[in-house]
Amino acid sequence: ISQLCSSSRQMCQYKKLLIIFSSNLIGVCFSRGTHQQFYSWYNYSFAFLADAALGDWHLTKLVVVLSLETAWSVAKPRNAYQSYLLNFAHIILLYGLI
Repeated sequence: ISQLCSSSRQMCQYKKLLIIFSSNLIGVCFSRGTHQQFYSWYNYSFAFLADAALGDWHLTKLVVVLSLETAWSVAKPRNAYQSYLLNFAHIILLYGLI
């Protein structure tokens, strides 16, 4: 990250996006339910979060992003498989961001 930021005193855009997107992800992960509006809040950040969390693991990034898109392929996760897939992808992203 230090290579991406030009000054140590000033917060770079990468760190700002990381804070905003990861905060939004945490909010969605620990919400009591799922709704299509949650998807619209954080769907644009899937690729950024996968890249930040998983680094050089390209296949894993692809699997996580596709898992999130598959789980949200309908308005709301309708069955247990989609819910498990959504939770699994969120756990991988959260673990990678730690």
